[in-house]
Amino acid sequence: MRIIDAHIHIPREDPSGVGSLVRAAERNGIGALCFSSLGTWEYEPSLEACIRANGEVKWAMDKFPEMVVGL
Repeated sequence: MRIIDAHIHIPREDPSGVGSLVRAAERNGIGALCFSSLGTWEYEPSLEACIRANGEVKWAMDKFPEMVVGL
């Protein structure tokens, strides 16, 4: 059986902190993390803010392809 955390966010203050979350998940037997980015937290974010937030998720997917699923 594979445990999946289906709701986790890219760390706002430091997107590179994804690595710490991945390592913690692995230590605790979690097989995959479904990440999204809250971006700038604006109620109606600009197109640029959405593109940047999606880029953060894509970076995490590329860095940890076996563990990170993007939303």
